Amino acid sequence: PCNACQRKRQETRGIKKCNWRGVGPWTAQMFLMFALGRPDVLPLGDLGVRKGLGVMLGAAEPFPSEVLQAEAEAWRPYRSVVAWHCWRVLENQPKR
Repeated sequence: PCNACQRKRQETRGIKKCNWRGVGPWTAQMFLMFALGRPDVLPLGDLGVRKGLGVMLGAAEPFPSEVLQAEAEAWRPYRSVVAWHCWRVLENQPKR
């Protein structure tokens, strides 16, 4: 792999494994998506993503993380874009 690819992998590993207090997987994923612009990050623990996917696919409940992870393999390398769409679809939903 090229040097830039190796550098990106190292950055990603470092962020995901950070031991800073208050910085967990969700925070690391948001940083990768929004600060570093990574196109292939899927925050499986994000309720908005799970609810949004449920709305798009007509499910009554948010998708479980395990189901979402299996479905998301088909969306590589643009899972960040799918997450963004899941959040956007919820903006137009009535509040429950």
